[in-house]
Amino acid sequence: MIRMPAIRMLGRKWLFASDDLVFPCVIELPFRIVWLVLMAIVVAHENTWQCNTTGFDEVFMQLYMRGTLALQAAMVLLLPILAQQSAKGTITTDRKLVVPLIYIKY
Repeated sequence: MIRMPAIRMLGRKWLFASDDLVFPCVIELPFRIVWLVLMAIVVAHENTWQCNTTGFDEVFMQLYMRGTLALQAAMVLLLPILAQQSAKGTITTDRKLVVPLIYIKY
């Protein structure tokens, strides 16, 4: 019986293989793209930053929204790379870049 080598992360052997990540990444990608577009619309809307409070609330809100936008953009770039690396090779081929990409994702 031919088996796919298990993923070894954080000093443990996990019960899934590196080729099991293609469909989760492909399914997650449209949700991330929609979230990215909605966040970009909110950030680009001029009334978003007109807060009635004084102090640094507006600055922290801008920092949070733009930071979230940057993280979503990074995820939209990372997910197709992870899916592509996970789809490479044969059943018994170990995908060497999948584990570092999972570390970057989480």
